[in-house]
Amino acid sequence: MAGKNMAAEYHRCPKSTEPSENTSDLDLAQAVSNGSVEAWHRLIDQYSGLIYTVVRRNLFAAKDDEVRTVFVDILEALYDGKPCDHAHRLCQRELRKALQLCDGAFNLAGIVWKPHLHEKLYCFSHPKAVAFIGSFNPSGDDPEKRPDIIHEIGDQDRGHNVLVGLSDPLLVDGLVSHARWVNRARHGMFGRFFASGKQTLRTGDTEVHFLPRLSSHAVARFLGRFGKGSRIRIAASHISGRSTLNAIIGLARRGAALEILAEPTFRRVPAEVEENLTSAGIPFRRISHPEGLPMHHKFVLVEENSYRWVVFGSYNWTTRSYWLNNEICAISTNRQLYNAFAERWEIMESQKA
Repeated sequence: MAGKNMAAEYHRCPKSTEPSENTSDLDLAQAVSNGSVEAWHRLIDQYSGLIYTVVRRNLFAAKDDEVRTVFVDILEALYDGKPCDHAHRLCQRELRKALQLCDGAFNLAGIVWKPHLHEKLYCFSHPKAVAFIGSFNPSGDDPEKRPDIIHEIGDQDRGHNVLVGLSDPLLVDGLVSHARWVNRARHGMFGRFFASGKQTLRTGDTEVHFLPRLSSHAVARFLGRFGKGSRIRIAASHISGRSTLNAIIGLARRGAALEILAEPTFRRVPAEVEENLTSAGIPFRRISHPEGLPMHHKFVLVEENSYRWVVFGSYNWTTRSYWLNNEICAISTNRQLYNAFAERWEIMESQKA
């Protein structure tokens, strides 16, 4: 289903500068950036196989049907069904043909996803340089001007959220550089995977990763180390998608003692997800804030023997977050940070539905 098998007759959109037959990968990327229709067509034809290979390589479970599901999820995410606009996104007609060649695996009436800048990053120079990352989205005014929006998304200012202030100069400088890259970048569909502004930042006890990357997902790779004898607690505002669900269930099957605290709405964590997790024997509880405020946390607590880790950031347990959105995640062994998140877990656990 990948590579040349995905090819179909191309429709003819208005032409621009055409790449030659012996175009290199770099030249092809430049031609795409310049708006060449033929380059868009060749990119889809040649690199659908690359996408499929990357998915197969980085999934927890590598069964063909699971790889196929994620591959189609990614094609679906790139398809919005609108008229072709090659200056801003992949050729829509070719994507639709590719999806139709997936033997009915794609439901055109289903949800359509597009990449988003989902990072939460706040950098300040004074009085002391600090960069905050986490799950918090500023929302709301006093007095509130758009109560309809707050009703839909919940009051993020008062709900369960977190921001972690990082003051290590190496991390701050790297995050500021990243913020500047975000501001000036063109944010093309594939440039997000290779950008120089997305290099992993490392200090003594903390790593900061920028997603997506062609290499395996930082959180998936990290959690893939654990199994029997480890305890893993996941606080998740969003869980959906077969690949992310399989990743969580895979932890339990490897023997990890797993617990999940989730957001109360079925829109962000569908009932089907809850059923699949509980059927796998995973303790699953929804958080119900006494004032009806949202639970927007995205963190993982990991224990193995005397070691402790906390994973936090903007990423969700969703296909879109794993493969498309611009996200930030951090992995830390800082015990003070771990304890702060563990205390937050205890507070949420007292509010379980």
